[in-house]
Amino acid sequence: MTRDEEWRKIILSINDNTFFDLMRNYLGKIETPFNKQDLMNRLVNFLSRADIRETLLALIDDEEARLLSAVGLTGGATESQLRSGFPGWTYLELLTRIGNLEERFLIYRRKGIYNLTPLFEEELKRDYISPSLLIETGDALPGFDPPLWFSDPLMIALYSFFCSDSNLIKIDGTVKKRGADKLEQLFPHVFGGEEGRERFILTLKILKNLNLLNITEGEISLNHFEWKRLSERTERDRYSLYYGAALADSPASSGSMTDFFIRFYKNFPPGRVILNDSLAPFFLIFCSIGPAFHPERVKKLLCDLNILVSSGEGLKLNGVLRLGEKGVPRHNDHPLIVQPNFEITVKQTASLKELLETAGALDLTQYDLYSRFSLSRKSFLRAFSCGLTPVQLIDDLEKLSGKEIPQNISISLDDWAREHEKVVLYKGTVMKVAEDKRIFIEKTDVLTPFIQEVLADGVYLMKNGFERQWMDALENLSITPRVIDSTHVKKEENGSQIPVKHLNWKSSSRNLWKREDERTACKEEDRTGELLKILDRSGIKGDEKKELDARIRRKLIFHPSQINKGIVRPEITEARGMNYQGKVRLVESALQNSSDRLELTYFSGGDSRTILVQPLELKKEENDKILEGRILPDEETITLRVSKISKIRKIRSSLF
Repeated sequence: MTRDEEWRKIILSINDNTFFDLMRNYLGKIETPFNKQDLMNRLVNFLSRADIRETLLALIDDEEARLLSAVGLTGGATESQLRSGFPGWTYLELLTRIGNLEERFLIYRRKGIYNLTPLFEEELKRDYISPSLLIETGDALPGFDPPLWFSDPLMIALYSFFCSDSNLIKIDGTVKKRGADKLEQLFPHVFGGEEGRERFILTLKILKNLNLLNITEGEISLNHFEWKRLSERTERDRYSLYYGAALADSPASSGSMTDFFIRFYKNFPPGRVILNDSLAPFFLIFCSIGPAFHPERVKKLLCDLNILVSSGEGLKLNGVLRLGEKGVPRHNDHPLIVQPNFEITVKQTASLKELLETAGALDLTQYDLYSRFSLSRKSFLRAFSCGLTPVQLIDDLEKLSGKEIPQNISISLDDWAREHEKVVLYKGTVMKVAEDKRIFIEKTDVLTPFIQEVLADGVYLMKNGFERQWMDALENLSITPRVIDSTHVKKEENGSQIPVKHLNWKSSSRNLWKREDERTACKEEDRTGELLKILDRSGIKGDEKKELDARIRRKLIFHPSQINKGIVRPEITEARGMNYQGKVRLVESALQNSSDRLELTYFSGGDSRTILVQPLELKKEENDKILEGRILPDEETITLRVSKISKIRKIRSSLF
């Protein structure tokens, strides 16, 4: 089915009262007998006339063009997306504008998504739709941008810090005073003060959403395998994952918000600022936001992360954030300096991939532009217990510093390791495998990365922090182990693996920023005035004239041929004051049509309140009737006596 056929089918499916009302509006009085398909063909022929099309389109004003641009540039938008894209409009105002564009056959709705009508789509896209109508930009002011506080160097420092101190959080999730003091001491420029505590809570959220750590009864435990897997990604992917996780509400939504961040970054106009009121429509057009999207919340988080920075009256992308191409290094210098006094200095050019394993063997002294770490017996043995040998650490330090490490450090590492191995205390999970199953373990490499040591024939000590990985590996070998201890590690259901589609850098951004809005509109006031004069001379009187007058002002009547007696069947859409029966009839009428909404005005606490309600039921109680419904758009339930409602106005929220 083509889109034109689909649109025709949807129009034909409108309830009969609305369908015939629209046909009379555009085609005049309908004589019986009639055929709906024939009427549809006549409507298309009428709207296809050159003079009709020219006038209908020329009446589109700037606000309508903005709404049409939102629908056209997104390729179809839901009501929720349009609400988030136009935060300055009330919900009722948005519904009224949508309904008017539907009645003028400029948009239609299919399965909850608004689309441009195929009949006018080509002209609308050519002459009326442009990002410039929704998104106002300006020149970025010169100046220095603040650093990105959440970065690879911070992740390196956090990994070292959490390896040495995991007792920072209270059971209720807040930070202990000791923890806050230590964070302020070690991370003074990031986690100091009230703002710093908020940053630390956001940091924990990022790490949890990426499954890099767990917090159980206030105790922090690292998922080392996830850290390693994250470190092996490209720099731009890592940063996209950081910021996607910051914007996400849960681990489950981290992938989609990473996808959002990549589109946000790629489509932000280079060297420009987006004015504050234009950011929500920018999200709507370029970032494929979902129904639960909150633009103000996302904007605040992007500003808190220093990704968006103020410039004049708008916001610009922080120039420090340069997500380069895959495989292109950002620096050539050595990120690490080793001192004979066992102090290690790490530069801001360090990447998580280079320093993750080394960081686990160090204690953080202070995180700064040049972060300081110390190598101690305790910090080394912590990493040594997880499999890092003195030879590996020495090789890493020399590679990262570009120099041989001082001899006293290499001697100390060997001494610490040798002394540490004299007494071995095993702590972890031991796997015992029957002889006929050992071939699966010993003749394949599936489990090798997760075996810390072979204790005896068929007895293996498994590495801590990799439980989900080796349980998956056993499952791939068709082995289901019997767990003896009740404290066994359960297989995690949700890992941090982000689907490839959420790291898609290949698709090109839509370069629409250079397009100018060149359309010209006719003077609406002149057109309206001419039609009202024709109405005055037509001889049409009373309620019918009032309704035609209203339709002219709503642009439903835009051509003299539409002004005819008998095309309007006046309908009561408002009842107020003492007209109790009129109010009851309006509620009953709205209940019969699922697209009708009620605007209710009533007094609460001495003040007049007006709300928009989706009616659900009308119950009789003694001498009154009770209306039950949901307040829109938040869908809060409400129950009101009809006698207590001072005014009821029926509103058609959509044709479809």
